[in-house]
Amino acid sequence: MDPVKLELSVDDSLYAPGDYVTGTVRLNAPYDVPGDRLTIRFQGKASVWFQEYEKTQTYRAERNFVDESVELWRFVAAGELLGMHGKPSSSLNPNVSPMITSSTAKRFRFRVPFQAVTSFSYPNSPANVKYLIKTELSLFGDVLYASELQIPIVSPTSIPRALAEKKFLHQKTFSFAKNRSVEVECRIGKSIFTPVEKIPIELKITNRWKQSIKYVHVNIVRKLECEGALEKYPEVHLRNVYNHDCTGVGLPPSIPKIPINDSLTFRPDLNLPALTPTFAVDGLMKLDYYIKISIGRAHNFVIGEMKLPITIVTSICDTDLNENEENESDKENHLDRDVPLIDFSTPSPCNPFLNPFTVDLLA
Repeated sequence: MDPVKLELSVDDSLYAPGDYVTGTVRLNAPYDVPGDRLTIRFQGKASVWFQEYEKTQTYRAERNFVDESVELWRFVAAGELLGMHGKPSSSLNPNVSPMITSSTAKRFRFRVPFQAVTSFSYPNSPANVKYLIKTELSLFGDVLYASELQIPIVSPTSIPRALAEKKFLHQKTFSFAKNRSVEVECRIGKSIFTPVEKIPIELKITNRWKQSIKYVHVNIVRKLECEGALEKYPEVHLRNVYNHDCTGVGLPPSIPKIPINDSLTFRPDLNLPALTPTFAVDGLMKLDYYIKISIGRAHNFVIGEMKLPITIVTSICDTDLNENEENESDKENHLDRDVPLIDFSTPSPCNPFLNPFTVDLLA
């Protein structure tokens, strides 16, 4: 087992657009190791990949949010420092080979772009949004050691409570032969939620069907809309919708069925899972959610479904709607004023994050 490790760590566990991702690259080794260049890269992109027509056609699409690389350290021979570029360093001292000290630790800083969307991924998903930091130690262009770390990013979305907590009544009748029917009435306390929040829902089911209803299931469905271009013919685009069922709840344990010509009113004990808030990347993907109410005899004998669209946000605030409008107006007025611009991008000894590179003088 190789005792040499290139370790990568960041200072925070969660970031938002506009935040600075800071951290440390550390060489953990019992001895100095060969190497002439240490780099780090920050990548973030949304990707779509799916297949159609019995997996004979593949569709892809990507949208890059950030792709930045920084050289944290490089080995500089004495000849290069003295301006002797015409001679290779080996001709000056053939016994010198590029090495990096075992205790090397370098700080880094990247800024999350303001247009970044929330990180998103789930098993076998046709689309994802990922942000990665990768570091590599190389020698003469060959990568010797590497490490990468996934960075979770959440783009905040906030809704005023007055808008989020509007109550809704949904009704639907499923009609069958011989004037038989099943009526579903759903009262829901709101349609905008935050993750892991309890869903205030009340159901009334009236059974005028020919059999008892033994199956009632209420769950959240993740609806992912993807658009990709055909690999062989990029001008050909296809848009697909993928629905993924989350776990849900059924009839109360004390009530196994709804008999014919009877009705039942109950409140399902349903909580929203820890899901990614609703978001969209124009022309690439769109993530939505809805509550699905299924009724029938069993999970494989469903006679009707009812879908209620919902929105998931990161937070619900107590700000008044009129106050929001005033704040937006203040922002516009502020942007109209003359604001002095200061350039902080000039490298200086006081700003180690902006130094172009660090050189090793022990060559």
